[in-house]
This record gives sequence, structure tokens and C-alpha cells, in this order.
Amino acid sequence: MASLEEMLSLLNTLYEPGKTLIVAWGNADREVLKLVCQRYGISYPYVWEDYVDLAAEYKSFYNRPRNIGLKKALEERGLKPIGIPHSALDDTYNTAQILVSMLRQGWTPQSNSLPLVQEM
Repeated sequence: MASLEEMLSLLNTLYEPGKTLIVAWGNADREVLKLVCQRYGISYPYVWEDYVDLAAEYKSFYNRPRNIGLKKALEERGLKPIGIPHSALDDTYNTAQILVSMLRQGWTPQSNSLPLVQEM
């Protein structure tokens, strides 16, 4: 099992500020990482603006009146959920399914361009 410092170091090998987006369903992951970094005296490793709350983007893109849960979004898009809800790796995979679906339907991130958008 990797330590927090090792995990952040590994993630930072893939991250380029202003060019890479960190996408999650909701804002909780960003807040939790910020608090964990503060608690352990680690510098927050990402540019705050590189974070995308895909739940908020989903709401806007599909003109929904409010945010919905990841499970409901998967159902609406006709995507099969993988794994156990609220399990980090499974939620990441399911969020990625929605991200790809939205990109294919014409959604683009507001602040940066992802290489994934250009490759699709």
C-alpha cells in the first residue's frame, strides 16, 4: 500500500497544471484532499481551478434543475454501474463512464482542454 506522499507523487507524474483536469463526481474529493494535505502538512499538489465537479457540469449540460447522484446519472445515460457505490475505485470508473459519454455528446470543459477531447 502506498503512503499519501507516494500516491500524490505518482499522480503528479501525470499532472500538468493548466493542462490536466482532475475530474470527480461532486466537490467532496477536492475538499477532502485539501483537508488531508493540511492535516499532514503536505502542500496541496494541484491548481484549484483544474478541478472539475462533473456532477455540476452534468446538471448544466443536461439542463437539470439540481445535481443528481452518480447512480442516477449512470441510469439516465444507459450506462451499467461497475462495482460498489461509494467505493473510490468503482466511483472513479463510473465517473469516467459519464465523462466519456458527455464528451461524445459534445460537452467540453470550460477552463482547459483535455487531450481526451481531441482524441475522441
